[in-house]
This record gives sequence, C-alpha cells and structure tokens, in this order.
Amino acid sequence: MDCPDRERSQWIHDAVSMSEFAYYALDRKADSLTKKMIHEFIDWRSPEGILWGAVPTGRFLNTYREFATSSLIGISVGIYEYFIQTGDSSIINRS
Repeated sequence: MDCPDRERSQWIHDAVSMSEFAYYALDRKADSLTKKMIHEFIDWRSPEGILWGAVPTGRFLNTYREFATSSLIGISVGIYEYFIQTGDSSIINRS
C-alpha cells in the first residue's frame, strides 16, 4: 500500500478496497496507511479545490482525466469508513 520506489499516482479505488480488508485483518497500526491514503487524495485536488482520482497522464491544466467512480468511492467509502472504524474526526475536518 505504500511503495515510494514505484508508481506515485493515487489509485484511490484500489487503496479503499485494501483498507477495507485492513480494518478487519490487521492491527490498528495499519490505520496510518489509510490515513495517509486519504491525505494524499485530498492533497491531490485541483487548484480549484476539486477532489479527483487521477489518471497518471492527466494532472495538468485543461488535461484533467479521472475515473469518476474512483473519486466517489474515495469520498463516500474511504473517508466515511475510516471515520467509522477509527473515530478520528480530524480527517473529516481536513476534507
């Protein structure tokens, strides 16, 4: 889930799917990976503040490309489930 030597794009849908398993299969230390995933997703927003799940080739003005369903999964499941599982409301305030 955290491999800085390889691909750097945030594939939010895949990360949310992995975090769903982590809540039940790993200990609470794994929550820090999910929190990092959410922070990166929020920090990746466009200059106008729009949250989007990037396609690696489309991060520049007038060339934004995304998988819209991935963004929606990140918001509706990723952030929500993180809050439900951890009780950490700081992530919601950051969004």
